[in-house]
Amino acid sequence: MVFQDDQVFTDDILEDEDCELFVAAEAFSFGGYSANVTVEGATGIGTQYIWEPDYMRDRNTEDLIDAIFSGYCILTSSLSGYCHFVIVNNVGDQITMAGTLTTPASNVSPAGTIAITGGTGAMAGVIGEAEIFANPIGSNVFELATRFDVDVVLGVIVCKPQALPVY
Repeated sequence: MVFQDDQVFTDDILEDEDCELFVAAEAFSFGGYSANVTVEGATGIGTQYIWEPDYMRDRNTEDLIDAIFSGYCILTSSLSGYCHFVIVNNVGDQITMAGTLTTPASNVSPAGTIAITGGTGAMAGVIGEAEIFANPIGSNVFELATRFDVDVVLGVIVCKPQALPVY
């Protein structure tokens, strides 16, 4: 998932192995949940919020990004929940993110920073984190939010294939 403003850094250690360190910082947004499965009871703990696959938007320009976002969150307390999100680009490269989001004190405070837990294809071995902001803020981080803004910093080491020795 390469964007025009991404940068590629190299290091003497990596050059010896014919590898490059790819580092990116991105800002994008996605909409509120598309469905929820409510657990009966006064607290709502266990309620699942589901994001059906949908295109993401550039956070600053609102242009569609050629990548699909989907995922779910499970309410684990009255104010927070555990989330698992997946981003897939148009060629099938995937990034997964997971962590806890909590109802922030204000709309300028993040709901949480979750980990980039891995990837597939060109994003295999990716590491990083995503800071997520909920807008507007409701009774819990998921309930009233119609938009989530995300700041992502990620890195992946890409090595050129080495020829295998012939015996």
